[in-house]
Amino acid sequence: MKQHISIIFGLAIACATAASGHAEEVVIGAALPLTGNVATWAGQPVANGILLATDEVNANHEAGEHTLKVLVEDMASDRTQGITLASRFINSENVSMIIGYPSSIHATAVAPLVNQAETPLISVAVSKAVTGSGPWAFKLWQASDVPAVALSDLVVKNLKPKTIAIVFNRDNDAYVEMAKIARKKFQDAGIDIVADEGTLITDTNFTALSSKVASLKPQVLFLSGVAESMANVVVQAKQAGLSDDVQIVGMPGLAPPAYERIGGKAIDGSIFTGNYFLNAPQATNQHFVDAYRKRYGHDPDEFGAAGYTLVKLAALAVKSGGGDHEKIRQALNALTDVPVVIGNGTFSIDKTSREPTYGSMLLQWKDGKVVAYQQPAN
Repeated sequence: MKQHISIIFGLAIACATAASGHAEEVVIGAALPLTGNVATWAGQPVANGILLATDEVNANHEAGEHTLKVLVEDMASDRTQGITLASRFINSENVSMIIGYPSSIHATAVAPLVNQAETPLISVAVSKAVTGSGPWAFKLWQASDVPAVALSDLVVKNLKPKTIAIVFNRDNDAYVEMAKIARKKFQDAGIDIVADEGTLITDTNFTALSSKVASLKPQVLFLSGVAESMANVVVQAKQAGLSDDVQIVGMPGLAPPAYERIGGKAIDGSIFTGNYFLNAPQATNQHFVDAYRKRYGHDPDEFGAAGYTLVKLAALAVKSGGGDHEKIRQALNALTDVPVVIGNGTFSIDKTSREPTYGSMLLQWKDGKVVAYQQPAN
C-alpha cells in the first residue's frame, strides 16, 4: 500500500493554491530509505527537509503558477525495492520527476530506469555512474574526487604524516572511489599506508581490524564510509589502544550526528570534508536553520539540507517547465549559481556532464559540535 507524504509517520503537508486558482499540481515522487540500514542517517532527515521546503515552495509560489505534490515513500534501503518504487512512480502515479535515493548504491540501480522512461531524477548520490547513465539522471552531491582531493591535500600538505591507515566501506561505490583517489594521493606523496581495510556498511564488530590498526600505530587514520560504521571503527580502535594523538580524517560520511552520537569522545577532533555547515553565514542557510529548528525542535544535518535543496531545485525546474518531463530536464540542466544552503551557497550543473558544483569545505568535530576547521598555527 502506498504512503503519501501526508500520512507517512503521521506527518502532514499543506499544499497551497496559487492566487489565480488555476494552478497546475505537479506530482513529484520522493523515494527514501525510511527503514533499513540507511534509514538512520539518510532517511527521515531527508524527509524532514522535503516537507519543510515543499510547504515553503507552495506558500511562497516559488514554482510560479504551479503547486507541488510530493509523494514520500519508503524504498527500505533496498535496491530492488527502490527500482520497484521508481517504476510505480512512473507508471501508476504519473510523476513529473523523482527525487531522493540518498545513496549511490540505490541511485545507480534506478538511473537506467528513469532514462528509459524519460523521467527526470535528482538523487542524493555521489557516484558519476548516476549522471553517466544518461541525460535524465541528475544528482545533488558532487563527485568523489571533490571531497577526496580536498581532504588528501590537507593530509599531504598540512598534516604531513609518515604513516597512515585507511578504512573504507567496500560495498558503497562512492566511498570506494573516494578511498581510491585519496590512496593514490598518499602513495604519490610517499606516505606509508600501513593498513588498507575494506568493511561492509552493516558490519559492527571490528575487533580484529581495530587491533591491527592500533598495533600499527599510524599517525593518521583515514575513514571513507557511513557514519555508524566509521564511528564503530574509531571506538573499537581506541579500545584496542589507538592513541588519542592519531589524527582522524574522513569523507562526508563523518558529518551526520550519528557519527558523534556513537563515537562520543573517541571521535573528537575528526576532520572531514562536508557538504553542509550549520553555521554558514548565507541568509538562505540562516533562514533554513531557523525554520527547521522551529518545525522539528533540533538542528538540521547535511541530509536535512539535502532534502530541502532537492525540493528548491525541483521548484525552479517546475516553474520553468510545468509538469512537462523534457522541459523539466532542460531546466535542471541549465541550473547556474542557484542560491542554496549546501556548500558555498551557490549550486550549478555542468551543461555537458550534468555534474553539480557547490564548493567544498573542511569541517571538524569539536566537543560534540561541527565547526569550521582551522589550521593550527605553527
